[in-house]
Amino acid sequence: MSIYKYLAPIDGKWFVIKQPDDYFSKRYKKRLSIKLDDEFDGATFYFDLDSWFWPFHDVAKRDRKWKDGAHCSNWQASVVAFDILWSENRYIHAPIVFTGTLLWGYTKQLFKGLT
Repeated sequence: MSIYKYLAPIDGKWFVIKQPDDYFSKRYKKRLSIKLDDEFDGATFYFDLDSWFWPFHDVAKRDRKWKDGAHCSNWQASVVAFDILWSENRYIHAPIVFTGTLLWGYTKQLFKGLT
């Protein structure tokens, strides 16, 4: 099902969620939640693929926690993006996005002093 069915464009590049959704990570046995009216800028420095990887990765990075309140690391957020893309049979995009989000996330954390 197309992600764009659940998004409304605002301000050119930004999107707002029209319907909330959850993602359950089989790997980590944890959930991420997208709330109604959450805003996203698409896949930063990458194609805005018709995929759920970028909103769920953005939620993990923005909130830095799983739905249960446990800390969600940069590594875990990147693995979630990988797992979603892999489950969508996007075998070329999955490792590229994983590597890019992981390195970009660590670079941003170094400048902000986050772990």
